[in-house]
Amino acid sequence: MADETVDPARRADYVGKIVLVGLTYLNPDGSEQAREAWAGEIEDIREDGIVSVRRAGEEEPFTLPPELERAEPGEYRLRGTGEVVINPDFVASWTIQLRSAADAEANGTETESL
Repeated sequence: MADETVDPARRADYVGKIVLVGLTYLNPDGSEQAREAWAGEIEDIREDGIVSVRRAGEEEPFTLPPELERAEPGEYRLRGTGEVVINPDFVASWTIQLRSAADAEANGTETESL
């Protein structure tokens, strides 16, 4: 699998493709808080390359940074649900470091609970 920076000029190469997403959330101290994995259909590529993904059962699309990997053909079993995704087009894996409420307040931003 090779990393690929999403090129908005090649929007048609991405829209309608399936991406398998893995997210790991870390607490402010670096310990793991949660993991999630799901598959969705790429519905748009913004001018800045941000990837908009439509997840089944969700009203709002999920956005990803403009970095994807081409997926190897095969069956991928989602650990949390047991769902099997067959031959996705791309995979994306991200680690999200959550900030403490004090850090967020000092920066004038909000924290979100999982």
